[in-house]
Amino acid sequence: MPNSSSPYGGIFISEEVLFDAAKIIQLIALNCRKHKDPCITRTSRQSPEYRYYFKALSDQVRHIEYFLAEHRVSEKAQKLATEMRIGELKFYAWRDQTSKMKDPKRKIFHFEHIKPCAQIRDEILALEKPKVSEIVSILKTSDVAWILKEEQKLIDKKYRNHRPDPYRCLSKSGINLLA
Repeated sequence: MPNSSSPYGGIFISEEVLFDAAKIIQLIALNCRKHKDPCITRTSRQSPEYRYYFKALSDQVRHIEYFLAEHRVSEKAQKLATEMRIGELKFYAWRDQTSKMKDPKRKIFHFEHIKPCAQIRDEILALEKPKVSEIVSILKTSDVAWILKEEQKLIDKKYRNHRPDPYRCLSKSGINLLA
């Protein structure tokens, strides 16, 4: 049963799991800072150590959805899922898409990070001395939603890697999330 949520973020399985994830992310972020050459602006030109930790941090942020109890769903995606007799999308994980959700080539539905992973990663890297509590606060702003591929193309036109107000950006792109 979920017991942790934020008004602009997902419902997490538990505070303990979220705290453990934040501790791992803190260690990775500290190593990222340790190996970064401030004179080099492009990630691809940084040291192999930096690139390793940068990728590890990106992966940790991308997979934070593992700790979400349920997901948001767009009106259009749920309408189509109902027509396809799939049921409530909010309970499906990304790994269910090709089998249980009847989308073997991932051409119908898209599992969208409402606040882009790159934005979350960059917020963590911007912390001078990242504390677990600060990372937890950032992670609590993350959330994912099942949307249609056509909706994903709309949001990516303007807001692929950065969304100042993630929920408003979705709304401005014509994507209405169910409560």
